[in-house]
Amino acid sequence: MIDKIKHYVNKLIFLIEKKTKLSRKLILYVAIGGTGVLLDLMIYSVLANIIFVSDGDVGPIISNTISSSTATVYTFCLNVLFNFKVRDKLFMRFLSFFLVGLVGLAVSNTIIWIFVSNLNWGKNIVKFMTLFVVLVVQYNLNKHISFRSK
Repeated sequence: MIDKIKHYVNKLIFLIEKKTKLSRKLILYVAIGGTGVLLDLMIYSVLANIIFVSDGDVGPIISNTISSSTATVYTFCLNVLFNFKVRDKLFMRFLSFFLVGLVGLAVSNTIIWIFVSNLNWGKNIVKFMTLFVVLVVQYNLNKHISFRSK
């Protein structure tokens, strides 16, 4: 069953790669990142709208820190297993991936602080907006730092 799923996923990636001229690694990075984004948004929604709702301006920042960190660990594991497939120096790769995640976290927390705390935009819309900026920043940093080949 798993082999059949892998076959169809590879076929789909090949078709996307052929039609869009995007690299296989970028396609997989975006797909894995997409599932990470869903996890991030679900955790953020629960934390920001239920758990930390009464914490004012700091609630969205705490929620974003927890949800982004969780999604970073999740996407690292999937990228190691299915995308970049590098197994050497795993701890150092995780450390660099997490540090890249912290750069993305700093960017998203800054955007949230500016738009939610200072401009009074909705915390859920702003969180969603940050995802696009962070995707571009983190893909480029991870491609050239965390998962570079020797």
